Amino acid sequence: MRLSPWLSGSPRLCRSLAALLTLLGTVTAITLAPAPASAELAEVQETWWGLETVGTSRVLNGWRMNPLGWAVEPVGGAMFVGGQFLDITNGSETIRQPYLAAFDAGDGRPLRWVTPDVGGPVLALEATDDGGLLVGGEMDEYNGVNVGSLTKIDPTTGELWPGWSTRVYGGSGVVRDIRNEPDGWTYAVGSFTTATDGDRVHGVAGAIRFNSTTGAIDWSWKPQVSGGSVWGVSVSRTDNRVYLAGWFTEIDGDSSARGFASVDHTTADLIDGRDTIEYNTCNGCVNNYRMYDVLATEYGDVWVVGEQHAVFILEEDNNLEMRLMHYTGCNTNFQATCQRAGGEFQEIERVGNRIYATCHCWGWHQSDTDVIFHSSTPTGTPTGSISSVAAYDPESGDRIQSMNPYMSGDAGGFAIAAASDGCLWLAGGYHQVGQPGNQRRARDLVRICDSAGPGPDPQPNPVDPNAPGDVSAPATCAASNDGTAATLTWDEVDNANSYRIYRSVNDSTLYWRGKMADTVFNDTLRSSGDHAYYVSAVGDNGVWSPNTLCAPNLDPVGDIEPVLAPATCTSDNVGTAATISWDAAANATNYRVNRSVNGGTSYWRGATTDTELDDTLRPTGSHQYTVQARGVDGVWSETTTCGAPLDPTAGVVAVDAPSDCVATVDGQSIGVSWTAPVDGVDYRIYRSVNDGNTFWRGLVSNDTFFGDTAASNPDSTYDYTVQARGENRLWSESASCLTVSNN
Repeated sequence: MRLSPWLSGSPRLCRSLAALLTLLGTVTAITLAPAPASAELAEVQETWWGLETVGTSRVLNGWRMNPLGWAVEPVGGAMFVGGQFLDITNGSETIRQPYLAAFDAGDGRPLRWVTPDVGGPVLALEATDDGGLLVGGEMDEYNGVNVGSLTKIDPTTGELWPGWSTRVYGGSGVVRDIRNEPDGWTYAVGSFTTATDGDRVHGVAGAIRFNSTTGAIDWSWKPQVSGGSVWGVSVSRTDNRVYLAGWFTEIDGDSSARGFASVDHTTADLIDGRDTIEYNTCNGCVNNYRMYDVLATEYGDVWVVGEQHAVFILEEDNNLEMRLMHYTGCNTNFQATCQRAGGEFQEIERVGNRIYATCHCWGWHQSDTDVIFHSSTPTGTPTGSISSVAAYDPESGDRIQSMNPYMSGDAGGFAIAAASDGCLWLAGGYHQVGQPGNQRRARDLVRICDSAGPGPDPQPNPVDPNAPGDVSAPATCAASNDGTAATLTWDEVDNANSYRIYRSVNDSTLYWRGKMADTVFNDTLRSSGDHAYYVSAVGDNGVWSPNTLCAPNLDPVGDIEPVLAPATCTSDNVGTAATISWDAAANATNYRVNRSVNGGTSYWRGATTDTELDDTLRPTGSHQYTVQARGVDGVWSETTTCGAPLDPTAGVVAVDAPSDCVATVDGQSIGVSWTAPVDGVDYRIYRSVNDGNTFWRGLVSNDTFFGDTAASNPDSTYDYTVQARGENRLWSESASCLTVSNN
């Protein structure tokens, strides 16, 4: 595998989230869970900020159901929202603020001093390392200045960034996506024909990359995209290529690049086309090519989302063959009717150790290593209901079912971002949030936090430059406890409208515990540990004072001995079915099992109160398991290794390669046939034309014939190879077929 020099680049966003739905506004829950993979949902907060009123657009008018929110991006303590809206509202008050608005990321209040005059919908936002904010869409003008489809602003004021002269325009004049990538470039894609960085004007075709600080464009990298718009871009973390997804039909004049392609990172020449992904609409269908977004990971995977109701996970070191597919649709085994079913995925983002994808889907979710075709009883493994957003593990690709908020709407989500307090923001066609009977209006803007509420926010609240001064810290704070019941009291502060309380246990990080208008706060201590509390005052300008330590530190009555690790742990498998067993640990409340593959990073595989866990191995690789116990104080034990690594292929032999493979041509039709090996089940077919690159052409099951179509150019030679796969999921060696030509 070739490794790029930016393999170690960090993801765009830095914190994983669990599932709790709140609308925009003050969150009163407390304690941020450090490992929220299985957190439960809590009730929806009764706050109402959102988006209203559809504005005009060159490219969005006529879009079904008119979603108002299309972009969200955190900058410091603010959250910027772009879209096709004209107003923002809290349900009773409406403020005219077309196409771009800023909110306090902590409590959802609008930043009324950020009031740019934007000429058209904003579809893409990206913060820059120098404190700026890139804005893309179909704006044309910003505060009376002709900016085309791309500009940079100062997010503290909403004004244009001084000295910025980089623009794109022409054609449809729209920017759909902007991404800072770990190769040091910022990429902007969409549908535009002209670009300038102030000194030079060049013809381009829907994609550029540039320095986000200086605005200088890399004129040596200009993909030639035509026939539509690029919606998403991502740079490979393991190879020298850049991935594009969208509604385009050609790159470099090659129609194989319909909706998805990779281009060379250095030259921008086309490498792979859309035919690396099998169509799942129906056998032989080639119309649903449009993809919305793409994301490459450090694991050598490329995630592509779009029409056909699918998330495709492709392997870079295996000719972009599909490793896993997720599908949303109606499943009559679990749904009474098909009135609310699956739909296309529209946005995908990496947030810490999760990948989130939004979709126009309100039905059922399936997963499989093979293509899932449209059906009311789809194949694959059911992973539960879905309503517009799903979370996945970036390494395994599996869905994280604990993240499954209940929402309703029409067009689904078009934007995802994480705020500095750890909460996830979604924008799109969202109308209601929460379980039926306890729903609140979403107004095209939703906020999702850990089940215990938002975490301590390292970013200060955004401040109006014309607001009054800061408040002082409380002079004193007293702490007392009766066992685990703690009480804090502090001095009242002039001009303070509320107080924020934080806690540290055993000198750990400060965690937010609550917000009070009063000067008394009650809390429950952990069963053991040294608890230090702090309180700060919040002024009318939203800025809080320094912290005041509450004296003394508190200890609960009756410390508990830490739990010991399980004495022994064993692991065993039959093929890919694995069982992990361990000794019970005294005073343990539950256990967690982790797994590493081929000596890589160890990842969580499950938690249980039992002393045994079943798991499914990958088809190949060395799988090493470990187990930990957790005590009643919530602290995890040391790690116990579970026997020797497991190998699902031990004693298992791949089937023989197919034999007697023959390809015949008849006009534009090519037939490939072969003799099946013993125990062969599935077959995949590859093809090269005129000794060019080899591309995947299809997959058939329980058959020994594959029909293909010749390229339109005459005098071509075709070389085919076929591989077989047995029940053990291992692929055979490749069998070469007779070379044919359409001379």
